[in-house]
Amino acid sequence: MPNEPTWNLSDLLPEHRGAVFDKLIDGVKTKVIAVEQKRSWLEQSVAGEDFNSLLGEFEGIDIVLSRVSAFGQLWFSEDTTNDEAKAFVAKIEQISTELENKLLFFSLWWKALDNDNANRLMNSSGINRYFLEHMRKLKFFTLSEPEEKIINLKDTTGSSTVSKVYDIISASLRFPLIVDGKRQNLTLSELKVHFTSPRANLREGAYKSLFKVYKKQRDVLGELYCSIVRDWHNESIALRKYPSPISVRNKANDIPDAAVDAMLAVVREHSELFQDYFKLKAKWLNLDKMSRYHVYAPLEREETKVPFNDAVKIVLDTFNAFSPEVARLAKSVFDKQHVHAQLGKNKQSGAFCYSTTPNDVPYVLLNYTERMDDVITMSHEMGHAVHSLLARNNTIFTFHAPIPLAETASVFGELMTTHRLIEDAKEPKIKKHLLAGKLDDVYATVMRQCYFTLFEQEAHVIVQEGATIKDLQNLYLKQLKEQFGDIVVPKEFQYEWLYIPHIFHTPFYCYGYSFGNLLTFSLYQMYREQGGSFVPKYLKLLSYGGSEEPAKMLQELGMDITKKEFWQKGFGVIKEMLDDVKKL
Repeated sequence: MPNEPTWNLSDLLPEHRGAVFDKLIDGVKTKVIAVEQKRSWLEQSVAGEDFNSLLGEFEGIDIVLSRVSAFGQLWFSEDTTNDEAKAFVAKIEQISTELENKLLFFSLWWKALDNDNANRLMNSSGINRYFLEHMRKLKFFTLSEPEEKIINLKDTTGSSTVSKVYDIISASLRFPLIVDGKRQNLTLSELKVHFTSPRANLREGAYKSLFKVYKKQRDVLGELYCSIVRDWHNESIALRKYPSPISVRNKANDIPDAAVDAMLAVVREHSELFQDYFKLKAKWLNLDKMSRYHVYAPLEREETKVPFNDAVKIVLDTFNAFSPEVARLAKSVFDKQHVHAQLGKNKQSGAFCYSTTPNDVPYVLLNYTERMDDVITMSHEMGHAVHSLLARNNTIFTFHAPIPLAETASVFGELMTTHRLIEDAKEPKIKKHLLAGKLDDVYATVMRQCYFTLFEQEAHVIVQEGATIKDLQNLYLKQLKEQFGDIVVPKEFQYEWLYIPHIFHTPFYCYGYSFGNLLTFSLYQMYREQGGSFVPKYLKLLSYGGSEEPAKMLQELGMDITKKEFWQKGFGVIKEMLDDVKKL
């Protein structure tokens, strides 16, 4: 295996242009027309055999569109300046939207079907039962077909356009910063690199530049946010009759409101734990007092270089010690040449795992620089891949894990690899770096995301009551001070919410990060307590994919996500990490 490989996309799409590709697209369009013609089948008395046959045709259409779309997105990620790839992605998005609109009738018919016939069909639908069941749960919030079509049309020039305007403005912003004596005008991505600079003055300068620019945009961006909140209320509360703004997201995730409320309450109660950690970190960094400017400051250290093949061995050996099956599945991703790890000038930053269909081995993108953190990232993405491969016996409708469980295998793999590296580290400073890095990550994915959600909950209420943008700033700053206690929170952080894209694009999405991480910490604690007997139960959980209600999956492991006691267990693991780092 060569160092830092690139991937082979031909498994998804052997040809992306020419007669063969045109025939593929014409074929899926023909299938859509055939399904449209069977709309007359959809009567209350439709036979189970005919109904399942129709579901099979839907699945065949989804598989083709998923593979073609995945090819485009992965091709684009290799080089984000590739005009041909961008044009391909746009073309496929347009085709997919047109075909999906033609098939809208099915979900509306299914939600409107009477309970007796719906239960009859679900009882004969096999693995697709939960997919159908979940759609039925949303029937109480579904409008008539003409109304749904009007909302779809409204969104193209309404909330979707508002989000696009937010993106256009954000992408156009430039942030002045003095770096090594030279004034630079940076993009947001370039600026954010300096939030983790080893130099305190550069970290502070980067944040000040960020908020100085966003302060100038606060009236426009703030009004866009208020528009999104009002649109959310008008559609979801006034028309669809959801009980609360966050319930819209909870219902989509199929998570009880009580579970989310319990999780948010427990996270809020543990804010002092991270306050203690950041005060400790201030001493390591020789700071008189910890400030929000320095939360993500790195510890001074000599970086240990880990060649790509060594990283692969570490990850596979770690997975093998847990389960040979998990290691075998992860290895198949490398063996299929589905990993792109080479650096590229215009390659998409970060890392991801892209799962397409149950029959395809997932693709993993990495930007591998031989840092120890890159090894942990590799284990995270390979965890995602293993999750998908364990769920391959599902259909494309029940294959993907729901958002609250989507991070389970990835965070679990990351925890295993982190502990493996800590055990193998010969120098205390490396152990300290690994533990501190993990605690930084836990803060970002648990505490910070929870407080974004708490802000949204209150913001959605006060905007409807006529709140001003200044009121939103004051609310955000108030909650930041609650989160950080007596750690210094400079006043300019009142503008931070303006640059958090999730609260504009996907309201209440952020709690999924907190949910997934705390859940996985609890699972990891069970593994340490139960040892080998835990493994088959864990693999069964992953094998469900999205074929069962999350709460029911977890009940099999004795977990009740509606109880605060369950979420407290996750913080037990975090507290143990903090106790360990204090000893180093």
